[in-house]
Amino acid sequence: MYLPPNIHDAILRYHAEYRNSRLPVPSISDPYSLFPDSTYAGRSKWPDSWEHAGRPGVYLIFGSHGELLYVGKDAELGRRLGTYFQYAPDRTCRVVDESSWQSHTPKFVFTVALERAFEAPSLEEFLIVETKPLLNRTWSSAAKAQPNTALERTRER
Repeated sequence: MYLPPNIHDAILRYHAEYRNSRLPVPSISDPYSLFPDSTYAGRSKWPDSWEHAGRPGVYLIFGSHGELLYVGKDAELGRRLGTYFQYAPDRTCRVVDESSWQSHTPKFVFTVALERAFEAPSLEEFLIVETKPLLNRTWSSAAKAQPNTALERTRER
């Protein structure tokens, strides 16, 4: 699997348009196969270490047909991915909460490392808006669905 060109281009566009020009281009990992088989020729696969494991950034989880399922962020990418994917008793990959994937099976992961953790939420939201993953909601749509009750109480007074 290759990172789809529209996603790669979105990451580069984000860097060019919204980041300080002195910062290095975000580092995009090779695909990481969660359930490698004989047809997978990539470099990283379960149970290898996550590329960019100790760095801040975003992660992109793809399904078995190459569809983008989810974009997330963390200050330490490896730790966060470890909450999704762990060892099964036979040492293969186990998806921790299968029900949260709504009948889509995660198959590949890409990571995008950034210089500072505070950049990750911005890149995450940008990629969600630009690429429309199947299982993400944008911040603005989430805010509309769940109004800030503290703000609403203030307005009532």
